[in-house]
Amino acid sequence: MKKQLLFSLMALILLNISAKAQDNKANRYAVKSGHVEYKLTGNAEGTRSIWFDNYGDTWVEEKQTTTTVKMFGMKSVTEEHTLIIMNGAESITVDFIEGTAYKSNNPYYQDGKDFAESMTKEQQEEFANDIMNSLGGEIIGEETILGKKCEIMSMLGSKAWIYKGITLKSETKVLGVKNNEEAIKFEENIKFPASKLKVPEGFDVEDLTQQMNAYYGEYEEEVEEEYEEEESHQVEMPYEVFQKAVQDISIEGYNRTSVMNFEGEQYMAVFMKTMTQALTIIATSMEDADFDDKSDVVDEFKHNGRQMYLINTTEEGVTMTGVVAEYSKYNTLISIIATSELSKTELLKIFDSVKF
Repeated sequence: MKKQLLFSLMALILLNISAKAQDNKANRYAVKSGHVEYKLTGNAEGTRSIWFDNYGDTWVEEKQTTTTVKMFGMKSVTEEHTLIIMNGAESITVDFIEGTAYKSNNPYYQDGKDFAESMTKEQQEEFANDIMNSLGGEIIGEETILGKKCEIMSMLGSKAWIYKGITLKSETKVLGVKNNEEAIKFEENIKFPASKLKVPEGFDVEDLTQQMNAYYGEYEEEVEEEYEEEESHQVEMPYEVFQKAVQDISIEGYNRTSVMNFEGEQYMAVFMKTMTQALTIIATSMEDADFDDKSDVVDEFKHNGRQMYLINTTEEGVTMTGVVAEYSKYNTLISIIATSELSKTELLKIFDSVKF
């Protein structure tokens, strides 16, 4: 049952990818260069500054905050002072409090750019709008910040005032923790200061590139070996049946983001609650199930006359819980997997709402 869990994790990662369009280039902003100073208020108080060039491909952020959180009668105070330097695929992170500096390269940087640039500007904009709409996001108005006309976007309980891809103001509140950010200075199309790409004196930069590449390389090999060893079968349940079932349901707190058909070998519907909490409904052939490997199964039981399995596991640091049910009529397994710890009762409530 590893395949269902792996696809759930992949869905969460893919849905955290975003791109802005300038012609058909994968640019972070629609402004060539700039400098923004922010004031932070709420639970986290302090300042944040960014400098960028090449439409955000070169990007530097310095952040200094004091975060105070009171919960269950306890109070915690955290100091943060960091510097992040990103130039193409390379990134350097400096922690002034810990006295550390690390460098790494994103092995998927070029692949990501190539993917985005394979689409036209119109396709990129449509893709971005589809993601925003599927997450329950919407443009709720306009407001001028520092003389710049911003669109106000509301999504997942947060609001952001955006000018050409640059957030000039934001408000978030999650589990009682409130954080606000507002630009107090904005310079557009500046001459980017090359000195911002230099690591401050007194820091020895540890290069983690080899370790990161080795990690990603080993992970890719594991995934490739797993799929090479498995013979995939076509899902016998008609895709139209799956599609209708997942489109007819409403899961409290979640927004449906996509319904996908992986060449008939797997169907998947993805629902998002936050950018780190996803729920997937997956259909696979029972021929692909490895019933001998039940390392992730914590309970086997009958529910409404159907054989079911309760799953709880951790993959790549993400805790996932779920239920898997046998649909003998279609020789199909239906899995409902959440990237959070949902109870058996909560999972079965969702399962009962899906009518195949």
